Amino acid sequence: MRASLLLLAAGCAPSSATTDASGIGETADTTETTDSDSPSPDIDPLFFPPPTFAAAEHFTVPTGRGLVWERDEDFLLADYTVPQLWVTADGSYALMATNMLADGGRWLLTSPDGLEWTPSAAPLLTAADFLPLDCGERLEDGAMLYEADGSYRLVVEGTEPIEGDKHAAWRTWCQASSTDGLVFTPDTSTLFFTGAEDDSGQISVPSLLPLADGSQLVAYVGGLYTDAEGIRLARAEGDPWALSRVSAAGMFPEDDVDPDPVYLEGGGIRVYHTHTKQGGAGYGDLRSNYVPEQDVQLIPHAEPGCDSAPGDCLLDPAFVRLDDGRMVLYYTRLAADGMGWVTAGIGRAFAVD
Repeated sequence: MRASLLLLAAGCAPSSATTDASGIGETADTTETTDSDSPSPDIDPLFFPPPTFAAAEHFTVPTGRGLVWERDEDFLLADYTVPQLWVTADGSYALMATNMLADGGRWLLTSPDGLEWTPSAAPLLTAADFLPLDCGERLEDGAMLYEADGSYRLVVEGTEPIEGDKHAAWRTWCQASSTDGLVFTPDTSTLFFTGAEDDSGQISVPSLLPLADGSQLVAYVGGLYTDAEGIRLARAEGDPWALSRVSAAGMFPEDDVDPDPVYLEGGGIRVYHTHTKQGGAGYGDLRSNYVPEQDVQLIPHAEPGCDSAPGDCLLDPAFVRLDDGRMVLYYTRLAADGMGWVTAGIGRAFAVD
């Protein structure tokens, strides 16, 4: 999540969680529309899931869908923010989040169906778990890397706060491994990524997607707090993983942050993101290169935004396609109550097209 808005959310008042599944989208048409067996020559051959990626369908947008969304106003995971989703080895769902009532760690919520969530009683990981490797004092954001052998590598963003300053002194990415996607062993010797030269040591909001050749597309926000702030793309290859940039710093407008790349059925990649500083979910599609074909808002924030009542803003979109074909975007929801408080939680919307 954009750091300034994360700090805004940190002062939220506690509120009760609601985890009821909504009927929104229950009758969505799940009929598959398939393209030709031969991919279009205009689509980069890398922009497909690898054959070994068993969970690929959960992160694939069917042709012609995912463009109309309806918010589920009855759902809120109160006091959690910054959702990141993956599918575990047993086919269930996991959601990693910030717990606004605890300090500094990453928390795990699990679900058998991607709708009803059970929070863990203790943090999944904290910065201290990586000692003697220095991952700062806080863990903020993270992403799942699915290994070719079926194991999991969790990438987490560690930050070093500056006392009395709202900006972190630096950000880096640590990593932990797992065989089941639920219990992780921190790597206490090696960082996953420290940033490219124009990232200014400020790399945030990682998101990863396996590509057809087994490499990983890595989307993130670089250059926080600088004129070069914005979404970047890199590829991770090799053993150990090494990252190289494949996009310019300004692939999306600088107001777009929080990227979440997923597959397009028939080839291509859709990058969901937080659309503008006022919040709301948007997207851009990649097909033949690392330049988005468009930059479109899908779910707007409620005017006048989350700075004053009765507005809200939506951040950190995270896409998943459920077993029954329904598509869900989870997101951070910040809402102003008009009395100087901002409440925070994870909300969601369903695709209705």
